[in-house]
Amino acid sequence: MKSLFDQTQVGLLKLKNRFIRSATYEGMADEKGNINDELFKVYEDLAKGGVGTIITGITAVTDLEEFIPGQMGIYNDSFIDNHKKIIEVTHKYNANIILQLGAAGTQTIRNEEKVILGPSNITDLGYKNTPKEMTLEEIVSIQIDFANAALRAKKAGYDGIQIHAAHGYLLSKFLTPYYNRRTDEYGGNIENRSRMLIETYKKIRDKVGKNYPVLIKINCEDFMDQGMTFEECKYVCKKLEELGVDAVEISGGVYLHAQMRAIQEK
Repeated sequence: MKSLFDQTQVGLLKLKNRFIRSATYEGMADEKGNINDELFKVYEDLAKGGVGTIITGITAVTDLEEFIPGQMGIYNDSFIDNHKKIIEVTHKYNANIILQLGAAGTQTIRNEEKVILGPSNITDLGYKNTPKEMTLEEIVSIQIDFANAALRAKKAGYDGIQIHAAHGYLLSKFLTPYYNRRTDEYGGNIENRSRMLIETYKKIRDKVGKNYPVLIKINCEDFMDQGMTFEECKYVCKKLEELGVDAVEISGGVYLHAQMRAIQEK
């Protein structure tokens, strides 16, 4: 009988046990995305406590858009050395460390100095931000930013990366019919709405090579009116499997106005 303490493997990534810390947003980095001693200790404690594989909180791949407050960054090469300390401290305890890469889209605090991006010009039901509809050039630019960030993660020494395409962040918004009302090749049916994610994955794979672990986090459903359905999620996952994705983490849901209000009232 298998136990949680058994060694296992995901693709070429060896896991010392079956305990995986799913990405959790810490909000501890500075305003530019640099990691501080307090955040280093979070990861050291996780590794010391016996977690076999740790997935970091969402890390910004671009500085074109506004950051989530306290979000880590890896949007240029200057961050590589900053991230190496997290890798060193987790590897000391024989734990894997995987960097979660994401773009916030509308799910951030509005700052007039930076743009808020989205597939369409539809106001976020939870955050109330109205994005600029992305041009084709901006779509390709963000895809390249993801790929370059993945290469930086590999250079720093991370054991793999995870693409965050869940919970209403930018890549998730492209999958959601309510937010994606484009009439070009990136909107409409699920084949088109998943094009942003599929092309992002392909660009990442081209940068990091076929043997570097690339994972994805995706909603099983958005659990909202006009959201992505379970059948559509299965379609996307099967496409990614065909392309060689190493693992899929299934989550669900997006931030809605009523949910946000309930949280704020607690």
